[in-house]
Amino acid sequence: MQPIEIRSHKGKVASKLLRNFEATHEIKLPSSYITFICNNDSPWLVRNIFKFKNIFEKNYLWNYQIVDGTDERDVSFHSYEKALFYPTEIEAAQDFDVYGHPHVVAFGCTAQGDHVCFDYRYDPQTDEPHVVLMFHDAYDASNKMLICHVANSFEEFMDSLYKYEDEG
Repeated sequence: MQPIEIRSHKGKVASKLLRNFEATHEIKLPSSYITFICNNDSPWLVRNIFKFKNIFEKNYLWNYQIVDGTDERDVSFHSYEKALFYPTEIEAAQDFDVYGHPHVVAFGCTAQGDHVCFDYRYDPQTDEPHVVLMFHDAYDASNKMLICHVANSFEEFMDSLYKYEDEG
């Protein structure tokens, strides 16, 4: 992974909290994610923007412009701190009601309210899931939130991040 500039974070996290999260959701988090988050709970990054191919560009009326199918979002990481009504903030972020997908686990969110997730649907046993964006306000025919692929791994995702000014 490229060096990561962090504006701020909530401190260190005991790896036990991440292991408990894994056990609860029957997943294996990427080792690079574990190392990063254990040292930087809920980091606010200098480079926090990512691009992705919005495969639903023509199916929905978005309230912003998508150029040649390329869309972009920012990422904020969920915390492993305690939360009201949930053991941790990241646990609260998994509450998608009936609209979420099995084996899709949110580790962050965007300013638009979308979920940045690890996707275990194709291999629930992997420790290198893809990273996807799950829209909070766009649904398929079965009333599940729409999902777009973002990166093949957490490291690829982190390496794709850039500062908004870098695009100018």
